Amino acid sequence: MDTQFQKILSNPGIDPVSILYPLAHIGVARAYALQGNKAASKREYQTFLDLWKDADSDVPVLQQARREYALIQ
Repeated sequence: MDTQFQKILSNPGIDPVSILYPLAHIGVARAYALQGNKAASKREYQTFLDLWKDADSDVPVLQQARREYALIQ
């Protein structure tokens, strides 16, 4: 797994509502998927989707995450 994404998730720092935190979940999910770890990848995608459940459905990154999540189902 990419340690840079994990650093972001582990250290909320001075801006805990930054867009970087949910996006880091996508990065971690993709890294797990590349490693073949479907369960961990699904968990990270679900975390992202839960965080963005109230977001506009036409946001490109959300649409892409939903497509990627559907592929690992």
